[in-house]
Amino acid sequence: MACVVFNKPGEKYDYLNVYMRNNTGTILQYYWDFLVNDDWDTGPETSTNYSISSGTPIAVCNDEQLSEYVHFQLTNGTIVRGLV
Repeated sequence: MACVVFNKPGEKYDYLNVYMRNNTGTILQYYWDFLVNDDWDTGPETSTNYSISSGTPIAVCNDEQLSEYVHFQLTNGTIVRGLV
């Protein structure tokens, strides 16, 4: 599991994004919307074509271009970086 705060500088656009692996091997995103719903909502998930390693660490970061990068490992040992 990993989390990161996403905000758009100069605008009120704040989220807390949480990424986790579910029991079918898919990485899911949940986010807390501080401004509109003030509640948890679901975001994108990885393709079911990925075979994500059980217990693999998940790392996430964002940049100044409003992109988030999620890193995890597949069962074949490949490290993947996903763009959200």
